Amino acid sequence: MAGLLRLFLWGILLIVSVSCSEGTPTVELLDVAFEEPKLIKSEYIITNLDDDILIQGSCDPRTDGFLVQWSQDKNWEAISIICKLRNYAYTFQNIGYSLNFNYGFADTKTFTLKALGAKGKESNTLVTIKYEPSDIPIVTLNDPGSITILNHTSFDISGTCSHNGEDVAVTLKDSSVNELSFAAPCVATGWSLTGIDVSSLNDGSVDISAEHLTAIPVGLTVNKDTSIDAVNISSPTALDYINQSNKSTFTISGTCSANSSSVDITVDDTNGSILPVTGSDTCTSNTFSKTVDLSSLDDDIITISVTHGSSPGDSVSLVKDTSVPTVTGVTLTNADGTYGVGTVLTVQVNFSEAVDVSLGAPRILLDFIGTDRYADYSTGSGTSTLEFNYTIVSGDNATDIDYVGTASLELNGSLIKDGSLNSATLTLASPGTAGSISNVKDVNIDTSVPTVTGVTLTNADGTYGVGTVL
Repeated sequence: MAGLLRLFLWGILLIVSVSCSEGTPTVELLDVAFEEPKLIKSEYIITNLDDDILIQGSCDPRTDGFLVQWSQDKNWEAISIICKLRNYAYTFQNIGYSLNFNYGFADTKTFTLKALGAKGKESNTLVTIKYEPSDIPIVTLNDPGSITILNHTSFDISGTCSHNGEDVAVTLKDSSVNELSFAAPCVATGWSLTGIDVSSLNDGSVDISAEHLTAIPVGLTVNKDTSIDAVNISSPTALDYINQSNKSTFTISGTCSANSSSVDITVDDTNGSILPVTGSDTCTSNTFSKTVDLSSLDDDIITISVTHGSSPGDSVSLVKDTSVPTVTGVTLTNADGTYGVGTVLTVQVNFSEAVDVSLGAPRILLDFIGTDRYADYSTGSGTSTLEFNYTIVSGDNATDIDYVGTASLELNGSLIKDGSLNSATLTLASPGTAGSISNVKDVNIDTSVPTVTGVTLTNADGTYGVGTVL
């Protein structure tokens, strides 16, 4: 009769064979079971590659040593773990590097801890490491704008970055096979490349990318066009004017070659004592148009300049004249006296500057006794004096003739403007005051027909003879 017994002696499992032959029991030690090491925990979380982890647990006192295998394609490595009083502890340093985690990328990996026992006994324990990075690299790329003839040999690129001291790898590629690579150090939270030469890249689309450690790469596409831009002012021309009516809403327009690029405008007077007026417009469908307020500039020769990308620009000079013509006085060319039917009265209206009459015939209303009469424009356009004529007809009468009132000068469908197209102010002096007709002239109109009201003799009543003059 025989059997097996499992006994624990000082925590060690003994396997014993017991048999009885002819009344005598026989005891034989068959084996000593090797206990697997136990881990207090088998899963760890790290946030940095150089983090340490503490492995600890229970072990068989007969443990001869420990081995570690970082991955199946790696050899086993001996480590100096000592099983003492059935316990062990060991610190793995820089565990993230040992497991070859990719910096900045969350991942989970395992390694195997092997305990070596007596008589070739061994036991494997799997340890799990989770990498949850707290400082994931970040990189951004600012839009550097287009590459033009002005900057293709000195181009600037910049952005932000997260890891001071680490390089940002920048690549520029054209649509062919041309490629440029640069490294920009991350300084604090930014990076930049200044004055780089990208002239070797072909015109057209250029892809720019930036990488920073394990950060998600960023990229954008810019246009490269090294042709020389063109811009021309279509309006105004040198024959136009800046005047009272358009000075605050003056429109500058023209053609341009680089759509979506800015056309910059500067307007200045000659003396330079006033700050220039500036503005800009985006070139759209190869045209630009900008309305600016030029009220602040002096009446002077005004120069308008435009620039556009690589273009040498264009300019035009014209006159700013916001002085409005005004009436300085009204008179008659006729001498003082009394006039009758058929006499032509010539009224002169004097202005502060030369004026032009167009699109009709202005007129001035004269103050007659009874029916007032209009003197119609006759001549004077292009000078500072306009003349108006009226021919006296039967029934006209006036004493110290003048115009009717301050609004007696009428356009009558015409235009009266100066050479800069400023409309004249037609307000007249009040009749009888300085600047009016009656203030400088004493002209009367009398067209009454004499009639016989009676006949008499100057001789006294009586009888007269030959030789008496009656």
